[in-house]
Amino acid sequence: MWITALHKRTKQLDYWDVKMIVVSMVCLGFVFGRLVPELIDANPWWWGTLVVLFLLRPTYHFWVKASDK
Repeated sequence: MWITALHKRTKQLDYWDVKMIVVSMVCLGFVFGRLVPELIDANPWWWGTLVVLFLLRPTYHFWVKASDK
């Protein structure tokens, strides 16, 4: 069943993977929500780049790396 496969993949994520996902979602929030008024003048490409960079490692561990746990 597909939910079992996702559960196994989720177990591969460690503390840093989860925190990188959190940081990338905060950056994505800055892009879409414009949460902080001072950041309105910031280029959204910076935040988009940070989202991609912070999601690289968790994505690798979730989809590519062979299960060892």
